[in-house]
Amino acid sequence: MSDNQGAFQVTYDPDVMGHMEESWRSLSDGKGSVYADPLWYQVWWDAFGKEGQFLFLEGKQPGVIYLPMFLEYRTLGLLGNIYSHRHWFASSLEDKELVERLVSFWESGASWDRVVLKNLPRSSSAVRELESYVEGREGWSTSLGETEHWAIPDDEWWHYLDKKGRDSRKKRRRVHRRLEEHGNFRFQRYHTVEDAKDFARIYFRVMVRSWKKPDSSRNFFRRLCQRFAEIGWFRSYVLFVDDEPAGFQLGFFRDGVYSCYKTAYDPAYSRLSPGIAVMDYAFDDVFLYGASAVDLLTGDGAYKSIWCNQTVEQVSFSYSRG
Repeated sequence: MSDNQGAFQVTYDPDVMGHMEESWRSLSDGKGSVYADPLWYQVWWDAFGKEGQFLFLEGKQPGVIYLPMFLEYRTLGLLGNIYSHRHWFASSLEDKELVERLVSFWESGASWDRVVLKNLPRSSSAVRELESYVEGREGWSTSLGETEHWAIPDDEWWHYLDKKGRDSRKKRRRVHRRLEEHGNFRFQRYHTVEDAKDFARIYFRVMVRSWKKPDSSRNFFRRLCQRFAEIGWFRSYVLFVDDEPAGFQLGFFRDGVYSCYKTAYDPAYSRLSPGIAVMDYAFDDVFLYGASAVDLLTGDGAYKSIWCNQTVEQVSFSYSRG
């Protein structure tokens, strides 16, 4: 089912994401992030979408816009805000025209009273255009969100780490020394479809022992690992100590960017800093594999300074009618 609303063809069937996948992905190739990819949204919808209404905005010619949205309790938002960390607009339009079309649509919809847009990177020119366009506009408010952390070396990874400074080098060496002193440890990479199944089992085993909040959908993480392995983007790591999984790094590799989605460890091994150890190993491995950047997402954990050298602010938008 679909209808025409202003500058958009609006489709309510989530299967449209599969039909549009190839042309949609072509607009995001080279941007590195998996969080705005059609496959990500499909997996998210299968796990969490049953309580709301799906809306897919396809811009009419000239120009192309692909934007999946989610309507719940008369609030319209971007699809995937649970477990998603970054959004942008897949479009071939100039930023000004794109923003004008979207704002007109958001303000005129009769099915919602509010529009909430979260996790938009301020580094995106379209997001900056939106921020400028709605400034002072009736019903709109803007707020800064969290800060993304990135490691983007300007040299070979090994040289870059050496130039990170004395504190960074000391932290890494301390972690490696503790592991060597303990002995009986190994790292393992997971990247195939079969690997994804094994990794999912380890993932849940470590998560239930960790300090982190339990996942609200195990099916989401199983499907995420499986589907991304099928497309060749799955790349995750586990640290084993005494043949037991002590910590993991769940991540994805696309367009030269390694996206660290989730890291956790078993507190029984906290003395060995398994989280830092498995991340350090993972980053060494992905740069050997051809990475040009590592995306450590948001959050101000001090450990990120060991590797990161750049930050990106996120911004959120809200529109309320009346």
